Amino acid sequence: MLVALSDFEDRPYRIQDQEENKDLESFLESKEEDILRALLGTATYNDFITAIAGSPAQKWIDLRDGKVYTYGGVEYEYKGLVDLLVPCIFAYWVKETNDKYTNSGTVRNSPAMNSTAVSPARRISEAYARFCTKVGNECEYCDTLYGFMLANSSDYPDWVFKEPEPMNQFDI
Repeated sequence: MLVALSDFEDRPYRIQDQEENKDLESFLESKEEDILRALLGTATYNDFITAIAGSPAQKWIDLRDGKVYTYGGVEYEYKGLVDLLVPCIFAYWVKETNDKYTNSGTVRNSPAMNSTAVSPARRISEAYARFCTKVGNECEYCDTLYGFMLANSSDYPDWVFKEPEPMNQFDI
């Protein structure tokens, strides 16, 4: 697993009460795999996981940790997978934990006395938008995973990219 609980200790991606959330670590692991499979494609994802578990070639270290790359004669900096995974996983966690399943149905936590509940929609959409910016796409290749992979496409011949789908408070 690339992301760690410690990646979620500081703002803006702090997940409070980590010790009380017994499923947080399995959630991180599951989401990390889902996200990476979509961004890299199954073959490249499997090759990456196998390589990282052993003695990885430099191309896998660069994919994991980031690297300065050149595209169109200009240098850009890709900051690595953890940098883009953290805001995405945070967005999914906040979205998933906004309500709770109980014996009487799905409920939201009541705010403490003299406080007002605030919608998490802004934090979710902002974190997810940062993730999308860090991933990039065919129109956004500067300082992104997409740009890095495109500039180094000969190192990742099986790469199949799936652009992240939009996420907002309306789920559209």
